[in-house]
Amino acid sequence: MAKGKNLKEGQVYAVPLSNGTFTITQLVNHHIVESSKHISENTFAFFNLVYQSIDEIEKELDNVDLSTPVSILTANSSPRTYKWKLVGEKEINICIDYQCQISSL
Repeated sequence: MAKGKNLKEGQVYAVPLSNGTFTITQLVNHHIVESSKHISENTFAFFNLVYQSIDEIEKELDNVDLSTPVSILTANSSPRTYKWKLVGEKEINICIDYQCQISSL
């Protein structure tokens, strides 16, 4: 997938792990801080999935169930800061209301 500078809810990123494998995260909320168009708060859902390569993620992404995250992270930095690679987009389909039930994760 082409690299994009604009964050968009639903984007899925490959996250490199310390052992050389990857997991995925999905941008589930992109909030632009009103006082500055260049600052945003981004909430990502992480899933209990491990892949051997980015190619494997891209091949399996259409069939992956992203309804049950194991962790939620809100950060002010972009995915580029963490060296996450944009691999696609999927509809957000989380089965919990993370904004109200964040403590249940």
